[in-house]
Amino acid sequence: MLKIYIASKFKHGERWNNGLEFSRFDLVSRWITHYAGQVPDEPQFCKIGWIHDLEDVARADALVVYAESGEHLCGALVEVGAALALGKHVVLVGEHPDWGTWQYHPLVHKVLTVDAAEQILECMEWGKY
Repeated sequence: MLKIYIASKFKHGERWNNGLEFSRFDLVSRWITHYAGQVPDEPQFCKIGWIHDLEDVARADALVVYAESGEHLCGALVEVGAALALGKHVVLVGEHPDWGTWQYHPLVHKVLTVDAAEQILECMEWGKY
């Protein structure tokens, strides 16, 4: 089963945790179940959270980045950099002004919808991408 890390704003954590999207993959993003909506955004919690995030990116096969219009990404961009440095595929969902020139890296794949992201990940799982 393909292991994926989802990078998005904390407010989307419940969406990923409900199991309706990306359900056929192994979600390795601990922030979704351990932090989003449960832990305050304070330094003592952020230290261990970031250690977990980077460990999770390292054990993932691919990283999915999701952002909606009007959102400004910060942490997700750090996670993308870590994933690319480790040679992981990155799937960008939608169009967003925070997708810089790094969106043209050969390991980055842009799609318009979550459904399309799932299709690309399925192709990766079967070694066809």
